[in-house]
Amino acid sequence: MLAERDVHDFLAVADCVEKIESMERVMSTHPQLDIEVEEYFFEGLYARKIFIPADTILTGRVYKHDYADIMLDGDISVVIPSGTQRLKGFNICDGKAGRKRAGYAYKDTNWITVHKIDKVEPDMKEALSFFSLSEYSVWADRQDFLIMLEDTGFSQEQVQAQSYNDSDRIDIELIDVELALSPINQTGLFTKRAFLAGEVVMPSRINGKRTQAGRYTNHSKNPNAAMAHDGGTIYLRVIRDVPAGEELTVDYRQSVSVARSLCQV
Repeated sequence: MLAERDVHDFLAVADCVEKIESMERVMSTHPQLDIEVEEYFFEGLYARKIFIPADTILTGRVYKHDYADIMLDGDISVVIPSGTQRLKGFNICDGKAGRKRAGYAYKDTNWITVHKIDKVEPDMKEALSFFSLSEYSVWADRQDFLIMLEDTGFSQEQVQAQSYNDSDRIDIELIDVELALSPINQTGLFTKRAFLAGEVVMPSRINGKRTQAGRYTNHSKNPNAAMAHDGGTIYLRVIRDVPAGEELTVDYRQSVSVARSLCQV
């Protein structure tokens, strides 16, 4: 059995998703424990009960929606957004969507997650969650895209028609960005170098026509860029530091707002 300080030092390297998933890859090279799962179905509710043996290091899946975490008994340290926390005995916690966790059980621990469901699926684990945060992020972006359509009053057909409207296009030289296959939607705009928050990437609309940035910058629930205008031209600008190789994304609600405000200038 590991000491609490050793566990927290170990789990401290997993204080962000990238490190948790990196640790997960290393863990996958070691012998794996087959954790038994008990499933319970109620009207509109689904519960998963797992038994975590003492001295087990484990990581969790990324759930699509918020849920309830119920620790029946045991002793376990878990990485949560605020840090590493040791839980003992009975605990009820908020289970958050889009969160990746890691943990170490000091003693045998019984844990239940309770989920709201619309219907019973053949594989509830796959229906409710993803293995990685990147899979969840793509799904969440697509779901938010549908919500965005309702918010802005556009239909998918209108958006698609505008996307493929070549008469509204003008291609310019791409210097620090490139077009590549996007996990969000077909083609996306990716950085070739790191950008600092506030940097302008390139024009998005010139003389009333969309550049590659206006055509291929995909929607995201948590974008790393936004549109801005100077009274005539609309620019794509990063809103946080973006490393090389990352896809540039915007919230289409903000893009529509900027386009409409430009029309009023």
